[in-house]
Amino acid sequence: SQSANEDGEESAAHAAQAVAEAAPSWVSLDEVRRLTGLGSFSVDEVFELFAEATNDEGMVSVEAFEACFEELVDASGVDLTEDDLDRLRLILSRLYETFDA
Repeated sequence: SQSANEDGEESAAHAAQAVAEAAPSWVSLDEVRRLTGLGSFSVDEVFELFAEATNDEGMVSVEAFEACFEELVDASGVDLTEDDLDRLRLILSRLYETFDA
């Protein structure tokens, strides 16, 4: 039996993979990790950030979702070009849609 953390890691990996599969050819799992800053943090750190962003119903608004990723990108120290930022916006939009379904 898997722990909740393993389930969460598997769920996040599946979501990122789904985004990569649905996205243009330049999007790979490694590119999603680089652009989002997710590769720089543990699953627990990311879950905690998003848990703090939930509303009273336990939902994360698109604005809060984007704010979480802005915090992750800033904290990761990755320098993104304007093209990277355009790609990040596309990835975040599709990622939000994946979790919102």
